[in-house]
Amino acid sequence: MSDSTHKRLAKNTMFLYFRMFIIMGVTFYTTRVVLEKLGVDDYGIFNTIGGIVVLFTFINTAMVSATQRFLNYYLGKDEIDNVKLFFSLSLLTHIIIGIIVVILTEAVGLWFLYNKMSLPPDRFNAAFWVLQISTLITLSRIIRSPYNAVIIAYERMDYYAYISIIDVVLKLLIVYLLSIVNFDKLILYSLLSLAVSLSVTYAFKYYSNRHFPISHFKFRWDRKSFNEIFQFSSFSLLGNMANMVTHQVVNMIINTFCGVAVNAAVAVSSQLSHGVYSFITNFQLAFNPILVKTYAREEFMELKQLIYKVSKLSYYLMFCISLPLLIYTREFLSLWLTEVPDFTVEFCQLTVVTFLIDTLAEPLWKTVQASGQIKVYQIVTSLILLSNLPLCYIVLHLGYSPVIVFVVKLAINFIAYIYRFFFTKRLIDFSLSAYLKNIITPIILVTITVCIISYGVTTLNLHYIISAIIIFLASLAIIYFIGTTKSEKKFLMNIINNKLRKN
Repeated sequence: MSDSTHKRLAKNTMFLYFRMFIIMGVTFYTTRVVLEKLGVDDYGIFNTIGGIVVLFTFINTAMVSATQRFLNYYLGKDEIDNVKLFFSLSLLTHIIIGIIVVILTEAVGLWFLYNKMSLPPDRFNAAFWVLQISTLITLSRIIRSPYNAVIIAYERMDYYAYISIIDVVLKLLIVYLLSIVNFDKLILYSLLSLAVSLSVTYAFKYYSNRHFPISHFKFRWDRKSFNEIFQFSSFSLLGNMANMVTHQVVNMIINTFCGVAVNAAVAVSSQLSHGVYSFITNFQLAFNPILVKTYAREEFMELKQLIYKVSKLSYYLMFCISLPLLIYTREFLSLWLTEVPDFTVEFCQLTVVTFLIDTLAEPLWKTVQASGQIKVYQIVTSLILLSNLPLCYIVLHLGYSPVIVFVVKLAINFIAYIYRFFFTKRLIDFSLSAYLKNIITPIILVTITVCIISYGVTTLNLHYIISAIIIFLASLAIIYFIGTTKSEKKFLMNIINNKLRKN
């Protein structure tokens, strides 16, 4: 990549991390307070009901993938008329999808609520209103998606970060209001979350309309372009459905066998592990538009180098942050939460390890998306991921601990990663030996070295926070000196230099 590309990536990465640190800090704080104010049962109800609503957003997620892919692709080809066309078609389709999701949520959500969900008898009325409000929140997020895609496609990560600050400031306000308002706190929390969602949606729309002419909606119909979006979205739908159904239906299965208290443990572990994984998603978000544009320009040698860099640096970043957490999970949870639900420690550890695998898989499936050749890929990947459902039901039905559910998910995600590699290998003539040399061998060397050092640190009987800091710093040093190439060191130094200049 050119020096200008390196600098732009470094700048965008810096802004995304600025956004992430604020979001993660506020999320961890608000999760602690909300869990305390609502209680374990109500917190479990909110996340389970929210899961029912989110279950149907796989339809929207498929369109989000299509919108981002086509905007980036035609921007890479510098075909602005096509960019405008695809934005207008995407926004119209998102509105239609929003209506469909509302209908499906009302039908299936109410059935599950009154026939299958395990709830305390006096909380059914509150759960009903949480379902209605969560549906409106989801509708708001669906309509927001095309505007979000425009900002990312133009790589305006600084404004993307600023808009996100609005979100977290309003969430802090929610925590304050929960403490002073005398009302059913579960319903109040839902209503305030709706107000935040609507505010953020408006902020995305306002900024996009003001700065990017392509985001001004015009009713335009082009059958060929619509069919192109529809075919891509239809097959993306399979993969997104598999991911969403796997997560949400497994949560429902856990509720059926174990109750809402274990759902609360799932929710807390999800908050923590996704907070850690946000380090990676923000890092990869800066690369994704360039990856698609590089494919559109058919610069395949540069594309391979980009995949190597994103995969390896993503893993390193996730690893050095997650290792102290994996070693001291219980201690960090006790510091974070007033009450740690049962199984939360094990759920967190297994989810973080699963995300370590996913960091290597994401650049591969982003490349497949960039190609547009996703039919066979999505069918096979969906079948692999959906195998979670019967396996999880079986192990819980046989009386095994809910921890086994997360072991099953870890194994299946690893199988999906192997398939994604071989599909990408066939797509862009990826060399297995080059992949092993450039990615797998360095990360294995770094992982083993850091784990040996970490074991030595744990034997010193230091305070866990001091030990965690030492392990983190040792990880960074090992990664920089033996785990990165000259080009990767240059990229990392660009990020540091941009940060110093901002200060």
